[in-house]
Amino acid sequence: MIRKIAIPLILLLSIVSINSCKKETNETLMIVKNWKLVDVKVGKLSVATPCQKTQRWDFKKDNTYEIKPDCPLTKGSGTWEMSEDGEFVTLNGLGTYNIVESTPSTLILSLQIAGKGLHTYVFE
Repeated sequence: MIRKIAIPLILLLSIVSINSCKKETNETLMIVKNWKLVDVKVGKLSVATPCQKTQRWDFKKDNTYEIKPDCPLTKGSGTWEMSEDGEFVTLNGLGTYNIVESTPSTLILSLQIAGKGLHTYVFE
């Protein structure tokens, strides 16, 4: 009796475990790309500078990133790390961003900046 219950339970747990690994891998692969920054918004107000609208944020498979050209508020290079649940990405030196949307053609990140509000970064 116990054996009849244990085998299906083990199979079910194995499938759930494999699927959760696939989700994390897919989430990570979605961010790996050379993204063009399209806009920066605070609320509904666009605050992107002309310099920022020329930026490319290159997230690489080896967990490094590079932002070019350098602009006063968004610049640099370093390492990035995605949270285990795929909800956040941390860029060393720039903070932890909430992943609002991540598809093959769109990336939207948000960052709460003290005293300046919630900034939303839209990429294509």
